[in-house]
Amino acid sequence: MAQNLGRKITPVHSLLAFAHLAYLSGRCMTGVEVGTTPFRRYDDAAPLDWRKGYEHLGYGEMMMRKTNWVALLMSLIIGAFLAGSAAKAQPPTPTPPPDYGAPINNEQAKEAAAAAITEARKNGWRMAIAVVDPGGYLVYFEKIDGTQNASVALAQAKARTSALYRRPSKVFSDQFSAGNTGFMSFPNDARPIASEGGIPIVVNGRLIGAIGASGGTGQQDSIAAMAGASAVR
Repeated sequence: MAQNLGRKITPVHSLLAFAHLAYLSGRCMTGVEVGTTPFRRYDDAAPLDWRKGYEHLGYGEMMMRKTNWVALLMSLIIGAFLAGSAAKAQPPTPTPPPDYGAPINNEQAKEAAAAAITEARKNGWRMAIAVVDPGGYLVYFEKIDGTQNASVALAQAKARTSALYRRPSKVFSDQFSAGNTGFMSFPNDARPIASEGGIPIVVNGRLIGAIGASGGTGQQDSIAAMAGASAVR
């Protein structure tokens, strides 16, 4: 019993308890075991005769009453299951994006880029790293020798997307993969890039800029960018 006290009471438990009480009430209402059999009989070895108290009813009516209570119990159990399923199906409340703060300065931008470059070199990734302010404007850029030329523009686009929308650029990559491409019709100045590797830079709960990495796989770009964003204090 001590173990049961710590368990959470769910709608299913409540409805099942109600169903049990309803069943017991129904037995009392129909006269079963009421006024004719001493309570101590429940301790006897002999089995209870559920038909006792129904002698005045015909067989059809007796079975109909029993069937009604079974149907009631089944309805309550199914209702409890559906209620529990509906409660579980509710999606969690999304975390709101951070508010904008003071723009990232040059020293902070260099720290972010240095940490991202260090992570890339450690893993043998040739990457371009871009750091932008909250408006998406470039503050600092650096790339490793041998990085593909396309990564220069891609890194900046990823950083800009994260700054303007206050969320990782992977959000748009996931939306695109799911077939939600409406954002591709946004104006050029507001169109996000559907590519992983852009991470917001947040300090004291405020977004001060964003960092973008390009040159590896999407996951590799995100790892390098996350290392850069985490280095800013």
